[in-house]
Amino acid sequence: MCDDCGQQICDGYGVCRPALEVLCSPCPAELPGMNDACSPNGVVCELEGGPAVDCRARAACTSQGWEIASAPFDCAPSPLEPAGCPEVQPNPGAPCDVQVDPAVCEYEVVLCGCTNCLSGTCGGSGMWACTEPVDPPCPEDPPQLGQSCFEPNLECRYGACWLEAAPASADSSAAFVTTTRACSDGLWREVALDCP
Repeated sequence: MCDDCGQQICDGYGVCRPALEVLCSPCPAELPGMNDACSPNGVVCELEGGPAVDCRARAACTSQGWEIASAPFDCAPSPLEPAGCPEVQPNPGAPCDVQVDPAVCEYEVVLCGCTNCLSGTCGGSGMWACTEPVDPPCPEDPPQLGQSCFEPNLECRYGACWLEAAPASADSSAAFVTTTRACSDGLWREVALDCP
């Protein structure tokens, strides 16, 4: 984090930047009330972090004011600690049982899970698979929608399509972690997934 930026401003990444480069986020610090006044129209804000992005509470600014969207699932954005996750990150390709082993486990900057969906369709025996960590300048964790960003046209992909295809019998949190975030007009926005 920034200790002393002098004439500059500390951004959301803890980096000192010239004031003209920093766009303040229009997102409120706390969940607003339904239909409270907001600006600009169309901005979507996430008010909490965590790897399970679909479990984050969201607020969207509409012409009628803030529209609140609670997490559509009975889940929490963090932490991802289902029972049965190996203490040590498993080796990709190692065999596993999709009926017993977790569909998603968090290991610092990667997610691993037991899956039989690597080919795009599910079936057959399971194996451990792990996501790739994102490359800088993408943040390690999915940024919150509506927060300021400083790399125009940067797209960051988190999770993997095989996590989205987790079987219904598996730990359902696996399907909540895949997202693409893009830095557009100084704010983080969500991009539609291109999973088959």
